[in-house]
This record gives sequence, C-alpha cells and structure tokens, in this order.
Amino acid sequence: MRQHHQQHQQQGHTLFPPPVQRRNRRPSVNWQIKTDERATQPTYRTQAAPPLPREIEIDDEPSTCQGRERAEQGGMRRRVLVCLFVGMAIMFLLYQIGALIVLPFWTATTDQWNYGQERITHYDQDVGHGGISHFIAEDLRGTIIVFELPSDHPGQGHVYALGKVTDDQQPHVVTLHFEDVNRDGTLDILAQVDQLPIPFTLFNTGHSFQGNDPTYQQPAGGTRS
Repeated sequence: MRQHHQQHQQQGHTLFPPPVQRRNRRPSVNWQIKTDERATQPTYRTQAAPPLPREIEIDDEPSTCQGRERAEQGGMRRRVLVCLFVGMAIMFLLYQIGALIVLPFWTATTDQWNYGQERITHYDQDVGHGGISHFIAEDLRGTIIVFELPSDHPGQGHVYALGKVTDDQQPHVVTLHFEDVNRDGTLDILAQVDQLPIPFTLFNTGHSFQGNDPTYQQPAGGTRS
C-alpha cells in the first residue's frame, strides 16, 4: 500500500483531486434581449380626469366686514353693561359706607360740638308760667329728664321724668318742641329722642306740665285706658 502511494506521488498524482473552479454564468442572449425590450418599451401614465365645475353657492351670511361690525357692536354693548354694573356696585358700596360709617360719625361729631359730651339741650320759652322759663333736657343713663326753671323764681322749678327709653350707656340728644297739642290755648312740650320715631308729650296745666291731657274728660263710670 505504501509502495503504491509512493508510486502515485512520484508520478505527480495526489490522493485528493484539485478543486474545481466555478465560473460565473453570464445571462443568455435571450434574457438580455428581453430585458432590453422591457427597457425600451414606453410607459404610459394614467392622468386623472379634470374635476367637474362646481356650482357656485350663494352665501346668505353677511360679509366679513358686516360680521366684524356686528362683533364690535356686541363687544361695545357688553362693555357698556359691565361698566354700568361696576358703577352700580361702586355706588351701592359708597352708600353703605356713608350710611354705616360716615353719617354716624358726622352726627356724633356735630352733637359733640352742639350739645357737649352729655348731650344737654337748653331752651328759653314763655309757656304761661309767670314769665319766660328756662328748659333743660338730657338723657340721664337712658331716662329722659326735663328741667323747668322760671326766670323770675328759679327756686320754684320742676323736674319731669319721661321714663327709661334706652338701655345703653351712650347719651342721646333730646330736643324739645313747643306747640299747642290739645288746642287749649297753652303751649305743650314734645320731647323728641334721636332714636325714637314718636316724641313724648308733656301737657301744660297752667302752672306745670304732666303726662296726661288735662282737657280729657273721663267718661262716667269708666276709667281711662
């Protein structure tokens, strides 16, 4: 076996055959002709048909300028309403400030200037009690007090208590008005407190004042209510 192998080597033969070289196959002539024919064939592109003319639609809405004018008018109306509302709110606020703060402060200040800390009022009036009488009215811790001092006889003065009308400690102004309430020819006193709508009445008896009307005639067999 070895001898046989050596003989083959000497003769230039090997055990394994040499590799076969592959050659690139060229396309056949027919295939090249077909590809050339495809390349030379003209290509046709389909074009879409032109769109049909549309009917002209008539727009019933206003033009752009008219729309802008209407929008501006609407905006102007809204601004006017907003300004009106803001003005009313400011007026209401000013009214509340004036009624709750400014007016009470101004009233208290003027009362302090005119009537002092104790809110005392003075009057001189001839009520038929022997000459001119001097009257003093004040709110004494919620009770209305009226003093009458005749000018000729101050020692014969009178004090009239009209009752307790307020519970607060702040003094109130008491003003006196003189007029003939019961039409008997003499002047009576109307004592008005600044917080009460109805005044107190003191009727003239000819020498002093009292709370009951002296001209009132009590019915027989009954009492005055």
